[in-house]
Amino acid sequence: MKDLEVLTRYKAWADGQFLSALYSLPEAELTAPRPIVFGSLIRTLNHAYQMDYVWKCHLLGKSHGLTTRNPEDCPD
Repeated sequence: MKDLEVLTRYKAWADGQFLSALYSLPEAELTAPRPIVFGSLIRTLNHAYQMDYVWKCHLLGKSHGLTTRNPEDCPD
């Protein structure tokens, strides 16, 4: 159980670092097209959120219903 606790705490720390960096940026920087895998910072954040949801569903034994790592729908 200790390994799970360490990984969970690390994930929380990493999420905090990522979100702190994003909060300091103007909205235009979050949505600007970039030459990165998901096309923009906000789409990268959406990917991270969606993958957290997938893992949650796997752990609960539920279907997540997602068919792609980069869905067209992306919140503002």
